[in-house]
Amino acid sequence: LVLPAQAQFYVLSDLGSLIATSYSVPHGLSENADVVGYSYAGLGAHAFIWTAEGGMQDLGTLDGGNSYGKAIGASGAVVGYASAAGAEHAFVWTSAGGLQDLGTLGGANSYAKGVNAQVRVVGQADTASGAVGFVWSLEEGMQDLNGLIPDPGGWTVEAGLGINDQGVIVAMGRNVFGRVHALLLVPVLDE
Repeated sequence: LVLPAQAQFYVLSDLGSLIATSYSVPHGLSENADVVGYSYAGLGAHAFIWTAEGGMQDLGTLDGGNSYGKAIGASGAVVGYASAAGAEHAFVWTSAGGLQDLGTLGGANSYAKGVNAQVRVVGQADTASGAVGFVWSLEEGMQDLNGLIPDPGGWTVEAGLGINDQGVIVAMGRNVFGRVHALLLVPVLDE
């Protein structure tokens, strides 16, 4: 799908829903105009991916409950969260591997919010002391972003919200005075 840089008019496309009498809610859009979100399918919400070639595809659930698609990366990986044994867990979905539970950082819940082309995922996870931002990769699993910042300057990262293909993360954090600000986390390369 090739679109002009600036349009005067738009063509509306109904992406549908997973079942005819239901509705759908989009949450993420790729550069290729693939869409992710959720749609009600029977008794619960199910994450979906919509492509121009394949239409709307149900991504399933972790435990038969609900799932919600939140973002899509350039590789086509979808992230979000789904019910898992009475809690909610972050997931990543790929066409090759299906829906994968990313686990938690010791607390009950986790929520994936962003993914890049290398399938590095960011989000928020509960710990025994509160919610923190995380980064996840297949090689390293889920890591607390706060443990990856040598000098946080009085900030606690409470949620990773997006990650680009260079590994730069946009996050939400709280300082020692309780103020919430947008934060940018730039990776430091090994020398």
